[in-house]
Amino acid sequence: MGTEAILKDVFEVYCRLFDHRPALKSEVSFFIREFEDKRKNQEVMHLQRTLEYCREINENLISCCVEQLNCNLPILNDSLNDAIKTSHRIASHESDTSMTEWLSAQGSERAKDWDRYLSEMSDMASLIDKEFDDEVRRVENYYEELYKCQSSVGQLQ
Repeated sequence: MGTEAILKDVFEVYCRLFDHRPALKSEVSFFIREFEDKRKNQEVMHLQRTLEYCREINENLISCCVEQLNCNLPILNDSLNDAIKTSHRIASHESDTSMTEWLSAQGSERAKDWDRYLSEMSDMASLIDKEFDDEVRRVENYYEELYKCQSSVGQLQ
């Protein structure tokens, strides 16, 4: 019997600490009562005004808007088509101009590359000519020395 009493006490403590349903129920009912007392029929009046606005819009404004749209949309469409054509013409003119500029820039770049190539080839040709002239002098000197040696050997005999 002792454990039943202990369990009953634990359950009561648990309910007091963690079960907030009775307190919440009273708070919610108090909030609802206060809300209904303060608001009274304001919501109904707001709904009636909204219904009146909707009827007015449906009866008058929609037909007026449809008429205005039917009159002005073709004009707007023509204006937009003209603007599109103008923008395409400007874009094509800019692309032609930019293409010409790009081509001239590429041409000048190729001209610089060609000048650089010719300069390198000229430098290489002059280097080869110099090496060739040095080699010709070396060979001439060799044969002159050989000729001198031969003539000095011939005089000795």
